[in-house]
Amino acid sequence: MEQTTSSTISNNNSDRPFPTLPNEITLLILSYLNQQTRIKILRVSKAFRNIVYTPTLWRETIVYNTRGFGSEALEILKRVHSLSARASGLDDEFVRKLVMGLPGQSLRVLDLSVNDITDKTVFYIGNHCPNLQKLFLEGCEEITDIKPLIHLSTHLNTLILSYCSELLDFTIADLVSPVLGENLSKLDLDGCHRLTDGWVLPMKGM
Repeated sequence: MEQTTSSTISNNNSDRPFPTLPNEITLLILSYLNQQTRIKILRVSKAFRNIVYTPTLWRETIVYNTRGFGSEALEILKRVHSLSARASGLDDEFVRKLVMGLPGQSLRVLDLSVNDITDKTVFYIGNHCPNLQKLFLEGCEEITDIKPLIHLSTHLNTLILSYCSELLDFTIADLVSPVLGENLSKLDLDGCHRLTDGWVLPMKGM
């Protein structure tokens, strides 16, 4: 858990969910709770709401529905390491807002499967998530070009593209080349029916 200081957490009695406990201790307790429980707790009082919204509690986050997801919620995710937004109704614009700045720098695992996202999302991820290690885009049928992910080749080890049915050979050839694909240990292309065995050729020698 990220270290917190008195400059980031107020310990005035009125700001403490538990008046006899420093907020640092309360944060430690909350860090052991799952996301759904924390969401319930934030409704108890303003003091609980303020402390539950501390970004360090949201390192691993599940987004169930992005409709109505405002700037305050995006602020909470600014230091998220693992984000699952599978089938959550997100679009390219949401991804753009999410990965710009600190969120993109922090992300290690990102699951955007089964959403109506396009090549714009791939561009945003490729250019703003340099430390991404695992990317899940299963069932994103409007994605046709994943070449921008080349920028992630230093860290990316898992790429799930199953049922991205519009992908073509040339879009993944560079990504799986011996030089750029050396860290890629898992690549799932099940259901990508437009691919031929042509994309395998760059992998010779790996």
